[in-house]
Amino acid sequence: MDALLEAWTTGVNGLLPMRTFVGNKNDMRLDRRERKQLSGHRVVVRKLLGEGGQGSIGRDQFRQEYELDATGVTRSLRSIREIIEKEGGRK
Repeated sequence: MDALLEAWTTGVNGLLPMRTFVGNKNDMRLDRRERKQLSGHRVVVRKLLGEGGQGSIGRDQFRQEYELDATGVTRSLRSIREIIEKEGGRK
């Protein structure tokens, strides 16, 4: 999760931050797979950082509610995204 947050806000390995690519506001065009992946990451980051009118829940609370399952095993980003989308009433 921390790697995703870093990649979203500051970029990694000399790459631009992922938030730069939201909405194709630059010269680079993303294919469908890349847009879907970026959208999935955006759902998770918005929940964590509180963007888009949502309140920030903080890193510790996010870790307790979403990152770890009942047995203490780390969930994948896909499963975290699905949980957040179900909470929001999306199908």
